[in-house]
Amino acid sequence: MKRKNNDTYKKTEWMLYNYKMLKVSVENLKSEIQELKMDTVGTGAIRYDREKTSPTYNIVCTTEEEAIANIERISKLEKQIMKTQNKIDKIDRGLSALNEEERTIIESRYIKGLQWWQVAGIVKYSERWCREKRKGAIEKMAIGLFGDTSVLVPHFLGKRLYYCIIKKLPKTIYDN
Repeated sequence: MKRKNNDTYKKTEWMLYNYKMLKVSVENLKSEIQELKMDTVGTGAIRYDREKTSPTYNIVCTTEEEAIANIERISKLEKQIMKTQNKIDKIDRGLSALNEEERTIIESRYIKGLQWWQVAGIVKYSERWCREKRKGAIEKMAIGLFGDTSVLVPHFLGKRLYYCIIKKLPKTIYDN
């Protein structure tokens, strides 16, 4: 019997609700990188107040400083794009692992933002059934996004039943 880990369940829902905005974020970051690459740093007039003089005779060039700052900014933006794109790819892989009904319910509710009655009309089932099916689909997505640590499994201690998060699911007699 699987139960959802509330933390990973909510993270999965958050990622699904924000799926479109994650894609928009990637496009905006790419656009910002293009702007930085096109931005040419001109050579301004010589300013002696910025020239440092010291026993090491280290002279600072504002043009080089601006170019280095742009390169560092581009590098940070590219890392941010990679992280966001990885989230998008995880969501896409999770959605592709769902069956057709589950995928339709998740996409309609979370990505398209439809109301439950509209989702029910699309899949031709009741709202209650759609909500129940959604719970199972989110649990499956959570396993896909966060691994098997998102699963709560039953554990008996004496006569009491506890649910605990495990790192690896136990092997059963049916596993080969």
